[in-house]
Amino acid sequence: MSALYTSGIQIAAGSSNLIGSLLCHVPVLGGWPLIFYLFGIKMKYALIGTCWLVIWLIFVTDHPTQNRFIRADERKYLEERVVAKSTVYACLFCNFTTSFLVSINQNFLPLYFKEELRLPISMNGLFTVLPFLTQLIAKNALAHWADRIKSSGKMSPTTVAKVFQGFSSYGSCIAILCLALLPSCHRPWIAAPVMVAYGIVFAAGMCGFMTSLMCIAPVYTGTLFSLSMACGQLSAVLATYTVAAVTHFGLPHKWLIIYTLGAVNQLVGRKQTLLSSQNRSKKHSLKMSSYRN
Repeated sequence: MSALYTSGIQIAAGSSNLIGSLLCHVPVLGGWPLIFYLFGIKMKYALIGTCWLVIWLIFVTDHPTQNRFIRADERKYLEERVVAKSTVYACLFCNFTTSFLVSINQNFLPLYFKEELRLPISMNGLFTVLPFLTQLIAKNALAHWADRIKSSGKMSPTTVAKVFQGFSSYGSCIAILCLALLPSCHRPWIAAPVMVAYGIVFAAGMCGFMTSLMCIAPVYTGTLFSLSMACGQLSAVLATYTVAAVTHFGLPHKWLIIYTLGAVNQLVGRKQTLLSSQNRSKKHSLKMSSYRN
């Protein structure tokens, strides 16, 4: 369900880049301005955003104790089972680190292909859509596989989430470094298989921390996903400013620096997940020991 629920991300991200590259060749209104007309520079979208902001300010608070719209038992549950749970923080941090790399690829991958590989606009759009299309297919296929493993009883749901998250974090780290190091303007075709490989391994994260968010407190999945999205948006802003800073200071090997930071973020996110699971195991062992005594 988590993979299916978030499939719209890859559909929107991949199709917008591909459609945008095609619109640049349309001899209407100068071509490229059509991108902005098509993707939402209209008053109605500003109105929707304003309405959403008003609703957010009314109903959303920083802490359960400040919220007027939940019952006392719900507030207690959130404080004891969700807010204070290390697994929640691990998932949120994992989404923070993952969104850093997502933002770089979604916003700046066409620029990388233009500056580093000298791809024409038509090929740029095709190369850009590859990781998102691959993610769309791979995430749903891997999710089905993960569900079958859990149903067979060969692994616990927690172990499955750890394995898939590890595959996603380490695999995407290697793939993104390969993207920064291997392709060049003389051999841009190498970027295509690298992007396909990146899309496959990155999609495995859907069976990792994203699935964990749905399992920690099923009744409050919406709350957890909202917190996760907030962390992701903060990371996306940080990624944008990071690229801007590296570009502004004119650092050599700009894209190698940017993608190395993205790879390091993936490793840090995986490390935090492991630490959280180890702490959880220790607490469980102590609790079991106290019961025996």
